[in-house]
Amino acid sequence: LMVANNGLGGNQAFDRKGFTFGVGLAALNNLPITIAGPSSNKYFFNEHLWMLNYSKLNLVFDLPNSELLNLYHEHDIFVHPTILEAGHPNLTMVEAAAAGLPIIANWEIETDFHGAWRAPRNVFDMDLGLKDILNNWEHYRTRLLNTSRLFSWENRSKELLILFNLIHKKQYPKPILL
Repeated sequence: LMVANNGLGGNQAFDRKGFTFGVGLAALNNLPITIAGPSSNKYFFNEHLWMLNYSKLNLVFDLPNSELLNLYHEHDIFVHPTILEAGHPNLTMVEAAAAGLPIIANWEIETDFHGAWRAPRNVFDMDLGLKDILNNWEHYRTRLLNTSRLFSWENRSKELLILFNLIHKKQYPKPILL
């Protein structure tokens, strides 16, 4: 499964999320793959028509959140070979982890995202990750559930509040009254 809004800087044909690598990994292993996202992704696929020739590619557009949740639970592995994100881990990786999907992904910064195989945007390196996940399934799933708790909105919000209060105290030793 891949869930993303592809493109970069207004160029919807740019493969920022790595759809070509995900489809390449699926084709290498003769596996089905679903790519879900907004209908703006249609422009990407119209510019990369070769991908539509892969008979096991399923494209899904504009799902409501409840159906997207079902999609996560209907799949086994999440693929996210991105090159640029607004934050890490990004929301789709956390959602996949919370659904118990082992992840093959790329990310820019060091993070403790246990249960994910970090692979560069290279189908053969991603394939090593796929094989490792399949051979160590329970290990990845167990670690993912712990990771999803670590990166939950509740825990991240608490961390942000602590940081805010530390910065606030350094800049304004006395309470600010409005």
